[in-house]
Order: sequence, then structure tokens, then C-alpha cells
Amino acid sequence: MALLKINLYAKAVMDRILKDHQIVVDIPHGEAWLRDDEERPMILIAGGTGFSYARSILLTALARNPNRDITIYWGGREEQHLYDLCELEALSLKHPGLQVVPVVEQPEAGWRGRTGTVLTAVLQDHGTLAEHDIYIAGRFEMAKIARDLFCSERNAREDRLFGDAFAFI
Repeated sequence: MALLKINLYAKAVMDRILKDHQIVVDIPHGEAWLRDDEERPMILIAGGTGFSYARSILLTALARNPNRDITIYWGGREEQHLYDLCELEALSLKHPGLQVVPVVEQPEAGWRGRTGTVLTAVLQDHGTLAEHDIYIAGRFEMAKIARDLFCSERNAREDRLFGDAFAFI
């Protein structure tokens, strides 16, 4: 006989929703939201599953200003981890200001993107980051390293680096 485990908290929440017919949500918290400055060039950095956040920021930024200069760096261990690369490449055909830079750490034969880490790719591509808005999504360790490297080596403005990790590190 299988036992059904009941999550009492979840049950209480659902009972309340069914009774009150409303949900009160208190958001946002953290630093992961698109700023209104649509003129500054933007760099989006997504490590692994951080892509979902970066994609949301990207689509909103393109809807607000389809001609904005945006570079998205998406890194993964292997090409198969860049599961939505075709969508990004299609977007770059519609938006001439969008540059897509896929990066894998362990490339297979025939890989057409960059090899290494997303942070190394950004450093290789930019002599200065002083004029950029930089959005970072991924492991907190990556965000900390990015902030340290970009500010010290590429003159990035710390007040123009955005991501939830920065509320905690």
C-alpha cells in the first residue's frame, strides 16, 4: 500500500487561496531586473541555467529598443547545454544590434562557437567595459569573479553590474 505524503504547508496555502480567491505577491527583491537606460550597450552573461534570466532580460530589452547594442555570452560545459541557441541565432538575424556568443568548456569536433569560459570571452572581446550595462546570471562564484575582473581590469562600473548574486556577495 502506497502512502500519500501531505505537505501541510502547501495544503494550508492552497486552502487559503481557495477560500480567499486571491494571492498577494511581494516582488521584486534582488538586483535581477532590466534598468530603463536603453542607450547604453548591454552585455548579458549567462552561465548554465542562468540563461532563463538572461533570456527574459534580452527579450524585454529588444521589445523596448530593437536596435540596442546587446551582446549575450552563454556558457556551458558542452554544446548540448546551450539548449536554446537556435532561438538566439534567429533573434540575431532580426536584430542587427544583437550579437550572440556561445561558449563551451569542452567542445566537440565541429563546434562553431568559442571555447573556454564566458568571462574569458568577455575579457578577450572588450578592452573597456566602462560604458556597458552588464547583467550576470549564473553561479554566485562566477558573478563575484566577473565583478572583480571587470572592475579591476576593464574599468566596469560596479553600479552598472546587475544580477541577484550581487545582493548576497
